[in-house]
Order: sequence, then C-alpha cells, then structure tokens
Amino acid sequence: MPIGDSDTPSASPGYAKNQAVLAELIGRDRKTIQRWLKIEGNPGHTADGRYPIEEWKEWIDKSGRRHGKKEKENKLDIETKIAAGKLEMQDIELAKMRGELLHVDEVVSVMSALFGGLVSNLRTLRHNIAPQVVGETVPEATKRLGNAHDGLLQDLSLGDWAKKKYSGRESPSSSPPSRQSLSLRLVCP
Repeated sequence: MPIGDSDTPSASPGYAKNQAVLAELIGRDRKTIQRWLKIEGNPGHTADGRYPIEEWKEWIDKSGRRHGKKEKENKLDIETKIAAGKLEMQDIELAKMRGELLHVDEVVSVMSALFGGLVSNLRTLRHNIAPQVVGETVPEATKRLGNAHDGLLQDLSLGDWAKKKYSGRESPSSSPPSRQSLSLRLVCP
C-alpha cells in the first residue's frame, strides 16, 4: 500500500509518494528523512516529489546509516547491562569463596534465633532484675536496668550462632566480629 497507490498520479511502484511513506518503508521517522535530505549525495526526490525507495536503501547501507542512533544506544545499553551482570556474578562468586555470602534461609534462621532470644530474655529480665532494684534510688535502679539491658544485647549479638559461624575463620583481631559488622554482613553480604 505505501509503495504505490494507483489512484494517485504521484505514486508508482518503487517510489514513495512522500517523506512519511519513505520513512515508514525504511524504518525511520520523517524528521530523519528531512535531516538526511540536507546531506550531500542523498538520493533526493524526483521532480514530482516522489522518493526512489531502492536508491534510498542503497544510500543508507553505503553511508552506514542502517542503524539509527537509538538502535546504537539500545545496543550499547544492552552490552553495558550484560557486562554489569557478568561483573555482579563475579562479585557473588568471590563473596561465596570468601564465605561472606549468606543464603536467605540462613539469615532467616539467625534472625529468628536472635529475636526469639531477645523476646525470651526481655520477658525474664524484669523478674530477674526487680529484686535487685527494690529499695534503690531511681538513678541507681535506672543504671542497673541499663546495664542489664546492655548485657542482654551483648549476649545476643555474639550468641552461639555467631561463634559457630566464625569459629573456623581468622579475623584480624582473632576474636569474633563485632555486633555492627555481623549485622552489616547479614544485611549486605
């Protein structure tokens, strides 16, 4: 249909009747055709305004304009994404080799143990500390409660799960990692 329409005198086989039809046939937009018309050596159009389709296709191929700017950018974007994906996979493999990568099931297990222990210990803390603070001043009772909470959190942060996880590894300080570094490794393997 776009190549030639017998009802119009300006269209015949092998010719596009206008820039829009030519653009559609060669996979571009009309603005690209207008830009290319300004380039010396383009096939142009006939005296009656028709565009020779085959000549335009040959000119596009010879002048290296087969792939539009968007197509080149898309290809570059895809290649960049592929390279980034490969790099990410290498980072994951390296983290696995270093033992820095935790499976989601392990993280869930550790977090469940942490929070389960926290809830259990917090529930018993008030019963254990209450006899110690009876008769104390408010500042002294607050201090004892704070120390008890800190001790509880310290015990939980480096519990049995952490000792098992890091027992076979050497760390720079030859002691288990701090609570902060453990939490960072759990969140960001």
